[in-house]
Amino acid sequence: MSFINLADQFGRGREKECREWIGQNDNMANSLATRFTRGDQFETLLGEEFTDQCRDKLKVIVKDNVSKERKLKAYMNAVKSLKDNYSPPTSQQENDGDGDDIKPQVEEEDFQQKLEENYSKELEKIENNSIMVTQEQRYLKLLEKLGENDDQDDELVVVNPASSDNINRIKCHLTLAVMEDPVRSRTCKHSFSKAAIVHHLRVSKICPVAGCINRNMRTSELEDDPDTAILVRRYKKREELQKKNKAQSALDMDDDDDE
Repeated sequence: MSFINLADQFGRGREKECREWIGQNDNMANSLATRFTRGDQFETLLGEEFTDQCRDKLKVIVKDNVSKERKLKAYMNAVKSLKDNYSPPTSQQENDGDGDDIKPQVEEEDFQQKLEENYSKELEKIENNSIMVTQEQRYLKLLEKLGENDDQDDELVVVNPASSDNINRIKCHLTLAVMEDPVRSRTCKHSFSKAAIVHHLRVSKICPVAGCINRNMRTSELEDDPDTAILVRRYKKREELQKKNKAQSALDMDDDDDE
C-alpha cells in the first residue's frame, strides 16, 4: 500500500475518532457549565478564584475543540490534495541514471515533507477564512450555559487582582517581553510570541529555550496556546487597572489639596 493510501486510511480512521472525542468534550463542558448557573455552591465549596479558573478551563476546552477540528480538516484536505497531485520521486531525479524507483525510505521522507507543506497551507487557508473562535456557535453556546453575555470577553476578567501570574511564564524566550499572539510547540511544549518564533525558524531549527532537546523545530508543529493567552490578557488587564487606579488616586489627592 502506498504512503498516500496509508495517510488517507489513517486520516479517515482518526477523523471519526477525533470527532467523537470532540463531541464528548463539548458535551462535558456544557454539562459542567450548566452547574455553574445553579446557585453559588461551587464558589462556597471551592472558593471564588478556583471556581473562576474552572470556568476559564471550560472555555479553553471548547476553544481547543474548535482548533482541533480545523486542524483535522486541514489534514484531510492535505491528503486529498496529495492524492490528486503527488508522484513519488525516482532515482533518475536523483541523477543516478538507472531510472528505478528510489528506496522507500527516501520516498517516505519526500512524502512526509510534502504532506507537512500541504497541511500548513491548508491550515492557513482555513484559519484565514474562519471566524474568530470566540464567535463560533459552540463557544457562544458555552457562554450561554455559563450565564455570561455573548459579547463579554470573560478572558479579560481579573479573577483576583491581588494575585500575580508568574511573569516568566508569559514572557517570550526570544523577545524577553510579554508574549504577543502566543503559540507553543507540540513537540517540546515551549511557548513563544508567534512572529518571533516564525522569524527564528527561518534561520534555525533549534528550539531557543536553553537545554531543550528539540533541534528540528518546524512551523508546522506550532499551535495556538490558549492557556498562555488567557494569562497574558489577565496580566495586561491587571496592568491597565493598576494604571487607572493610580491615575484616579492622583486626581483624588489633587482634589483634597484644593479643598
